Amino acid sequence: MWKAIKQAGLFMLRYLEAAVKLALLAGPVLFLMVYVNYTVDRSGYFQGDQFEREVAEALLAGQDLSNYEKMDERQIVRLYVQNLPEGSPPGTVALGSSRILQMDRSVADADAGGFFNAGMIGADVRDVMSTLYLFIRDGKAPKNVILGIDPWLFSPSPEALDLRADAELYEEFLSEALGRESGYDAPDPVEAWDVLLDPAYFQGNIAWASRDTGGEEHPVTVEGAALWQQDTEVKRSDGSVVYTQEMRAYTHDEVELLAVEQGGTALRLNDFDALPPDKLALFDEFIRYGRQNGVNFVFVLVPYHPLAYYVMSQAQAERQCYSGFFAVEPWLREYAAQNHIPLYGSYDAGALGLTGEDFYDGLHCKGSGIAKFFPGMRAVLAGQSGTAELQ
Repeated sequence: MWKAIKQAGLFMLRYLEAAVKLALLAGPVLFLMVYVNYTVDRSGYFQGDQFEREVAEALLAGQDLSNYEKMDERQIVRLYVQNLPEGSPPGTVALGSSRILQMDRSVADADAGGFFNAGMIGADVRDVMSTLYLFIRDGKAPKNVILGIDPWLFSPSPEALDLRADAELYEEFLSEALGRESGYDAPDPVEAWDVLLDPAYFQGNIAWASRDTGGEEHPVTVEGAALWQQDTEVKRSDGSVVYTQEMRAYTHDEVELLAVEQGGTALRLNDFDALPPDKLALFDEFIRYGRQNGVNFVFVLVPYHPLAYYVMSQAQAERQCYSGFFAVEPWLREYAAQNHIPLYGSYDAGALGLTGEDFYDGLHCKGSGIAKFFPGMRAVLAGQSGTAELQ
């Protein structure tokens, strides 16, 4: 009996010894698999899609890129924030829609820490708020935020929302940052291990990392004079956008025709009859959230082309259209004054002394036009406070 027990004990010791040796051998293999699956990540489970990741890395490396309109702009901003070096966020970040994207580093004139324009084409309230949340959540909150405030941020109409916005990230912001009830359910981190430990995904990542990329399309870097000679939009390394040669070459008459048309359709401003109290309260919570995390806000109202603004004014006077739109600016001016937030610009270009020559179309003011009413961050931080008077 004792002999049998001894033999069983020896068997167990040998089994444990073999198990330990196997673990020691398998450990490096498992580590390599997890490392490759996480870092190469060809399907974008952890690092984002390959193309957008390369774009974000190029922007961080100070490169200007063409073909920008073909890219997933929102994912690029997420990856840009994710890959920012720890402890070195931009000193100043601009948020808003394409109407703020003409603000480049020269117009922003930011102080130490640099500048990045995180505006997005078609950005809605979810884009704006969740983008700042990304910076703060990742411990990379900017010191200053130039908030390009579009009037549709306050509209209750479904038309004011953009299908490209990350609704899940916005729900996370509402839940985690503001403590509001939303449909957000935090993902189970354990589920990610299924992919990290998948041998087939490991093999695919090895093949992807060792592929011949000679014939594949990659972000195209443009430099020097070529920057201004592109048939596609160019994303500058500071986040601003250079429009195509064709758009920048529109004649005065072409711009005016666009302005009249865009004023008549009033992008995202239909069914916006009044300022909803819940939207105003949400905006206030957003500003308080940023300030609690050390963010200094500057409000910028990018103007509409004089003809576009005139068309909307006539519609409001004759048919009581766009009442909500015309209520936004007075409310913002009062809010900024009460909360000691500098505010520059106006939706009314005429009030700023701007003309049609300062616009690309009815919605987009040139960077040179913005520079006529925005003094730059260094001037703002040098002591200008409260609500700036119209120039």
